[in-house]
Amino acid sequence: EKLVYVQGGKNGSTAVAVDKETGKIVWKSEANTSGGYAAPIIADVQGTKQIIIFGNDTLYGMDPETGKTLWHEPWRGRVDVNASTPVYHDGHLFVSCDYNKGSLMLSLSPTSAKREWENQRILLKFQPAILDNGYLYLNNAGWLECIRWPDGKVMWEAKDRPLHLEQGGSIVRDADKLITMSERGKLSLVQATPQGYKLLSQVQLFDFGTSWSTPLIYHGKLYAMGRDNLVCLEIANRAAAAARDPSETR
Repeated sequence: EKLVYVQGGKNGSTAVAVDKETGKIVWKSEANTSGGYAAPIIADVQGTKQIIIFGNDTLYGMDPETGKTLWHEPWRGRVDVNASTPVYHDGHLFVSCDYNKGSLMLSLSPTSAKREWENQRILLKFQPAILDNGYLYLNNAGWLECIRWPDGKVMWEAKDRPLHLEQGGSIVRDADKLITMSERGKLSLVQATPQGYKLLSQVQLFDFGTSWSTPLIYHGKLYAMGRDNLVCLEIANRAAAAARDPSETR
C-alpha cells in the first residue's frame, strides 16, 4: 500500500489520503463533514475494497483510490465523538459509540449499506471490540461482555465488581484469554470463551491517575502504560517454558 489514510478535522475534508513516501496529499474525500477519532479501516466487500471512515456524526464507505463516497450512514451521539474503531468481517460492519447512542450492525455491498440491527444498550467509548472466531468481546460501558457475530446475541455479561473496567478500560486477546486493564490501573487475566468467563488473576498495576492506554502483547511480554510510567511483564506461556526447562514452572 502506498497511501496512508487520515481522518480530517473541522472545516475541511472528512478524510485525506497521503503518499507515505513523499507526504503529498493524493486525495481529499468527497465528504467534508468533521472527522471522528476512530481509525480508518480497509474492508474487502465482495472483491471491492472500501475505506471505512467513522466521522464525528456519519459513517462512510469510500473509494480508497479517489476518496469518493460509496455510501454513508448517519450516526451521531449526544456529543460529536465517534472514537471506537469499526469492526468488519464477511460483509458485516459493526460500529458503536458512547454518549447514550449505542451500536449498529450493517451489511455492506460494493455501493450500499443496509442496517441489520441497532440498539442503545452496547456503548463503546473508544476501546474497539475484538472479533474472534465469530464472537465479539467488548467493554460495554465499563463491563466485559461477549456477543455473537453478526446477530448481536448476548452470550454473557461479566457484572462481577472486581472486573469493572470503567468506560475507559481496555482489553486485548491472547488465545482463549483476555487481558483487561481498568482505567484505574487494575490488570486482570480472564479466561473468556463464548460459553463463559473466569477471572484467573488480578493485580493493581497502577495506583493513581487514569490510564486510557491499551496494553500491548509482543514476543511474550505485556507492555502497559500508566499516567507517567511504563511497565513490562513477562507473560510467556508456562507450558512452553516447561518444555524447555521443567524447573521454570516450580
